[in-house]
Parts: sequence; C-alpha cells; structure tokens
Amino acid sequence: MIKILQSGWTASLSGLALYFVTTAVTFRPPPIPVDVPGDHALSSRPKPSWEFQNPEMDQLIAELKKEKAGLSEKQTQLNELAGRLKNERAELDAAIQSMQRNEQEFDKNFVRVRQEETVNLKRLAKLYSTMSPDSAAATFAEMENDAVVRVVRFMKESESAPILESLTKLDPKRTAAIFERMRLSFNDPATPQKP
Repeated sequence: MIKILQSGWTASLSGLALYFVTTAVTFRPPPIPVDVPGDHALSSRPKPSWEFQNPEMDQLIAELKKEKAGLSEKQTQLNELAGRLKNERAELDAAIQSMQRNEQEFDKNFVRVRQEETVNLKRLAKLYSTMSPDSAAATFAEMENDAVVRVVRFMKESESAPILESLTKLDPKRTAAIFERMRLSFNDPATPQKP
C-alpha cells in the first residue's frame, strides 16, 4: 500500500480531490443585482441588445406617431369634405336639372305666346288698316314705339304709309323715332314683314 501512496497517480488524484473540496467550500456565487433608484452603477451596465434604448430613436418614433395622428386627422377632414362636396354636387345637379326643365317649359310657353302674339298682331294690323289714317294715327300716338313697330310690320306698305303720314302731322319727332326703330329692328321669322 505504501507503494500506491507513493505513486504519482495517487498524489495527483488526491490533489485534484482537495482542489474540488476547497473550491466547493469556498465558492460563493455573485449576488444578483437589484435595481435601486439612484444607483448609477447598475444603469451603466450594458444591457442585452433586445433591451437597447436610444433617446433619438424614441424621439423619432414619437414624431412619427404624432405625424401619423395628424395625417389621420387630415384624412378624416378630407373624407368629410368629400362627403359635403358630393352632397353639394348632387344638389347642384338637381338644381341644374330643375333649371333645364324650367327653361324647356319657358321656351315652349315663349313660342306659344309668340305664336299667339303673331295672331293678335295680324288682327290688329288688319283692324288698323280698315280704320281711317287719322284715327289709326291718333291711336298710334297713344301707343309705345315698339308696339307701333310690331303692328306696322304686319301691314302692307300701302296700308301703313297713310297712317304714318297722319302720325307725322301729329308728332314728327315721334314718327322719326318709329322709322328709326323700324330701320334698326331685325326681321323676326315669327313676325315677317309683308311687302
């Protein structure tokens, strides 16, 4: 047995065993750090990469969130404006359609009135041509110039000339104004002047 104790292997194994026993008795694990407010030593320790915080990045993120909220609000306002514009467009379209209907109705009524006026003017022209020139001129003197011109347009020249001659004797300036109006008036297809 002494030989075994004197062997190098035994000394190595006993040294190794003593090392493990000493290490086990004397080993104490390091304490787990606890975050204490105001302890700067712990906050300066590097943290894992997933807990990394950059104040500039946080500021950029805050600005992006603020800009996103502003864009969202603007989008809401634009949607409301688009809805109002759509409603106003519908109202305008309805008003335009109503105006078009009214215009068509007015045109129909205007044509009807013009046709009725033409019939009435022809009757008046016939009536004035049967009257004596002095009586017709006296009546013309009480009428407006435009009305006289419209009636005279439906009379033959041989019928209107004596009446206008008698009107000249009553009021030459007025007759001149009537002739000027007749010269400037356009031939209306609805009321053609008879030769």
